[in-house]
Amino acid sequence: MTVEIDDELFGGNITVIGSDEDGVIVAPEPDPEGDFCQWFAFRSRDRDGAGGGVRLDANGVSWPEALEDYNVFASFDGAPWERIETSFDGAELSWQHPAGVELAEFALWEPYTPARRRRLLARMRRARGATVASLGVTPDGNDLWAVQLLGGPKRLWIVARQHPGEVMAEWFADGLLERLSDLRDPTVKALRAEATVTVVPCANPDGAARGHHRVNAAGADMNRAWIDDDDSCPEVVALRAAIEASSVDLFIDVHGDERTARAFVAKSEGNPSYDERLAALEARLVDALAEGWEEFDRESGYPEDEPGEADLRSAANFVGEFYECPSVTLELPFNGAGRGWTANDARQFGARSLDAMLAVLSE
Repeated sequence: MTVEIDDELFGGNITVIGSDEDGVIVAPEPDPEGDFCQWFAFRSRDRDGAGGGVRLDANGVSWPEALEDYNVFASFDGAPWERIETSFDGAELSWQHPAGVELAEFALWEPYTPARRRRLLARMRRARGATVASLGVTPDGNDLWAVQLLGGPKRLWIVARQHPGEVMAEWFADGLLERLSDLRDPTVKALRAEATVTVVPCANPDGAARGHHRVNAAGADMNRAWIDDDDSCPEVVALRAAIEASSVDLFIDVHGDERTARAFVAKSEGNPSYDERLAALEARLVDALAEGWEEFDRESGYPEDEPGEADLRSAANFVGEFYECPSVTLELPFNGAGRGWTANDARQFGARSLDAMLAVLSE
């Protein structure tokens, strides 16, 4: 197999270690500061058409257990992305660059491209009652886009993809926004009568473009920067200012969890101000998300925080505490159960989640 490996695609991240008779050996590069390593995305060009093996050295990844029963995403000669058969022996992830395919692209999860983001924002600009505005410009010169759909007096905020490697969060926002723009939909009509909705589809555009897994351009974890004025996280400063200017009645921070098989919610029960009203509203959200969606798990998730022990550096805890509103982290799976989660699954769940949000806002 004679191949050329590069990371010259959006969000590219890979290092070539070498090759042998079984194919090429690669490894993901860690985030700046070296605290996290998981995301990879790269191109493989096969000049002779013979195909061959690709092996990813997983010894340096942060969550090797997440690669059990995992199938890599691939696009062959520009075809749509799909999961392909992959094996993991505890140290290496292995799959095939098929014979007859000149250009293959491989990634931990199906990338969300700048072209698709531009098309989404263009559609939303044409939607009734919608505005698309930049909350600020990032250190790399990217706009921090927010889509607002005018409606009732309550305020619903949805922030996605603070951690750039959790790309399924932006696919979730994509499906949610597509449904929100359809005022013929009874749920959408009722939701927008209750609330003005603001969605930030990608809160960390710099990290996404650079191929980071968890941090922004400065190497900072944005979801550990909400309580302080941190110069390394201007994105968080801009988000906090926008939320303060509008206020918030329901806040959902959308992420991906490397180890989960199904989506779940982490509530803000450890916040000092948490009370029975907030507990009931967050429980209502969980119940509604679980209705009719087998890929949602209402039982598992993170251990609950003890009262008063919440980490207020995280977005959901910070917003819930200072605005005394239901505020949760929604975690989506990397793998999923059965055949594995895809971008279409994340989009569908994003669209269906509007029913659950309406159930809370109409209480």
